[in-house]
Amino acid sequence: MKRLLYRIVVLSLVFCLALGGAGGVFAAGNVYVNDSQNTLTGDVNSAYVIGGSGETGLAGDSYAITGSGVLKVGESVIPSVPDPGEEGTSVSLSTNTVRVGLYYYYSGSRDTALTSANLENKVGSGYKFGYYDSNRVFHETGSTTETKITMSPKGDGRGVSVAKTGTSTVLYEHTNQSANLAVRPVSSSGKAETWFKGNTYYGDFEYYRYVSSKLTVINVLDIEDYVKGVVPIEMSPSWPIEALKAQALCARTYFARSINSYSKYGFDVTADTYCQAYLGTARATANSDAAVDATAGKYVTYKGELCTTFYFSSGGGATESSENIFVAALPYCRGKLDPYEEALESFPYKTWKYEFKTSQLLSKLKSYGLADIASFEPTYSPTGNMIELVFTDSNGKKATITKSSCYSTLGLPSINYTIKRSDTNPDLYIFEGGGWGHSVGMSQWGAYSMAKNFGMNYRQIISFYFTGVDISTGRLK
Repeated sequence: MKRLLYRIVVLSLVFCLALGGAGGVFAAGNVYVNDSQNTLTGDVNSAYVIGGSGETGLAGDSYAITGSGVLKVGESVIPSVPDPGEEGTSVSLSTNTVRVGLYYYYSGSRDTALTSANLENKVGSGYKFGYYDSNRVFHETGSTTETKITMSPKGDGRGVSVAKTGTSTVLYEHTNQSANLAVRPVSSSGKAETWFKGNTYYGDFEYYRYVSSKLTVINVLDIEDYVKGVVPIEMSPSWPIEALKAQALCARTYFARSINSYSKYGFDVTADTYCQAYLGTARATANSDAAVDATAGKYVTYKGELCTTFYFSSGGGATESSENIFVAALPYCRGKLDPYEEALESFPYKTWKYEFKTSQLLSKLKSYGLADIASFEPTYSPTGNMIELVFTDSNGKKATITKSSCYSTLGLPSINYTIKRSDTNPDLYIFEGGGWGHSVGMSQWGAYSMAKNFGMNYRQIISFYFTGVDISTGRLK
């Protein structure tokens, strides 16, 4: 987005300016301004661009000092985002304990539940056995000093047997039919850390037999430890710490807003991209942990309520209003142009191009039963994203895709694209666009740019991507 450069001092690398629209070429060594004498007579803050239109007519590698820093003339001036400062507001939380479904049954197509599950102490010396009550308080009913244990379904209902790994030696049998088996790693030499399926985890584990012959495995842990596992999976831990702080706020708030979303299945959120990716301590670094610690207990709120803090990789230069992608119109998820992401010269999926033959499109639209494609009609949002696309066949039958289906049905990376039929091959359709993801909420690449290239902090990042929000301190009810 191009903007005029207002109230700036114009400089060249060699102090030689060729000024168009101001009466010819001026002498080297002077800084010219549009006052009555064409020279700077006061403080630099009194300088303005020469030219009645406010645009410069400069030649060569000329630069301008602006409120956003030193910019090359002709490039966009991208405004800074006001820093909202520290908030004094608070928000009520029901719990600080997270239940994450690591391996679980949800449906026939989402079934990773296990016939048995092993644990091994990495930092620790055994386990306590018991259960969690409805307030998420652990109650001990047994223990072992064995460091490698295996859980398997046993008997009916919630029954689970615990054995020494690799043997038939039973260490504990859980027969409580009103609560799941909970296993708490024990450590006398620091925070307990436990191996499970190739990754290490903080916290406890629960085992739920939603499907009688299999175990749903649940990691139960403090919210800050959970966020430390999410942040470096969802965003590179090498990125600027202010971007990571913004990611931490999004991850923490997203969980708090999603508590009990999967309660029927025994947990709050999944460890995959249906919710937020989580692999325990696998990718945490000092940088990512510091970002979480610096924002500990902070949440994104709107008028005193927790926000659903969606985020995505990139939007192709614009975010989108939530009702145009999902269902609900969230007042804090408003589509807007994103000059910060756009300012990045390159990143994965900044631009992309896909070409489909008619037969390929018909295959993607097969549930609509089109005979062919005679025409198509796109509808764009005010920010330039595709929010409806109608294909019509020669019989007048229509296939209408809307919202997130505008990219998911067609197998495209995002909704930021155009469609046209090839000028040379009428059987070929060309989709050109940019971005990766649903475009609602925070662009991760935009957050990177705001922190890295514009020096903004996490509060500015959050306030840009989420309209009218506060950053509040969480308080348990």
